[in-house]
Amino acid sequence: RPKPIASPAALAPRVSACTTAPAMSGDADEAARYARLQIARWKSTVGEVEALLGNCLHADEKLEELSRRCRGPEGSGKSDLESGQEAFVRSRMQMAAAAAASAGGGPTPLGVGGTVKTKTQKERKMELLELRHELAKTTLSLEVDSSIGDHLSENNSPPTSPLNFGKPR
Repeated sequence: RPKPIASPAALAPRVSACTTAPAMSGDADEAARYARLQIARWKSTVGEVEALLGNCLHADEKLEELSRRCRGPEGSGKSDLESGQEAFVRSRMQMAAAAAASAGGGPTPLGVGGTVKTKTQKERKMELLELRHELAKTTLSLEVDSSIGDHLSENNSPPTSPLNFGKPR
């Protein structure tokens, strides 16, 4: 911890009005010694400050590295929509597993009762149609939200029709 430095006026050598020439040379020596002492103190303080700044820079680099690692890989290529769709599919799988468990037998890695349940061609087609329908609804709602936002920013008023922007009903 740096030592407190007194004000220069408090540390300056005092010269009285009734000093003689030999005393003046002693005061000059004392002033030079005082200046060297102050320079040494300032050098010490500057060294301490530089060490503190170095430590701060090192800590900042560590924090930046930790922050970068917490954000995960950059450019993972997944948008919010894709992440949401994955979450939706996972929730459907969990609901299907819960429904199968409530039907009896309890869930196992292979399915209910330890058997592998294969879907029929009709079930696969129906599921595919449902997923396509949900994707179309989601895409349309995103486009509508985007278009409404664009229209509002241009005119500061809502569109006349949600499907025909700018055209009267």
